[in-house]
Amino acid sequence: MQCEVLVAEYLEKQGWSLIKHRHRVGGVELDLILRKKTTIIERFKKKSSLLVVEVKSYSNPVWLEYRVSPAQLNRLRFALHLLIEGDFPNLKAHDIELWFAFVPRQGGKILFIPDQVV
Repeated sequence: MQCEVLVAEYLEKQGWSLIKHRHRVGGVELDLILRKKTTIIERFKKKSSLLVVEVKSYSNPVWLEYRVSPAQLNRLRFALHLLIEGDFPNLKAHDIELWFAFVPRQGGKILFIPDQVV
């Protein structure tokens, strides 16, 4: 959980607002759900996007690709569709991004990887 707090604090400094933490949907826990902070004028121009972040800690960067299994990735993608249907019905699939945040156990820079790369 400490890693999730670090990631949330970092993203809030980058202009995101945490709206849900450890949200369960379809039997899957989504670590962080954030919304991009926008002005009222920006909201009228386009919809605010959501960011769902799966947080992982690691001790050796060589093993990062093994920290997210194909089965877990499929569960997360399925949960995003359920999230749209249930919690955010006014959003479309392209309004939500899935990122993975890898936090080094010994401290250091958080590595963010978008879903398409994993």
